[in-house]
Amino acid sequence: MEAYRNDSHNHISNGLLLRSDIHTLFDLNLCAVNPENISISFSKDALPSGYQQFEGAKLDIKHIISPDALLKRWVIFRK
Repeated sequence: MEAYRNDSHNHISNGLLLRSDIHTLFDLNLCAVNPENISISFSKDALPSGYQQFEGAKLDIKHIISPDALLKRWVIFRK
């Protein structure tokens, strides 16, 4: 999930539809999608703010997501 830059990055495989607050956490690397099972994980800093209910939830994605993009973001999140 690369940050939106221009039309070359505007492809459905590079997109997730997330609730706006969760999208902000995603942009701040406070949550990420596990590429192995397409579930969402939150940082220990984000969990106390009411995101425990979503921890480990599987995303219902109807299109193919780039596994490389998910893995790249997952590695950054896990650091």
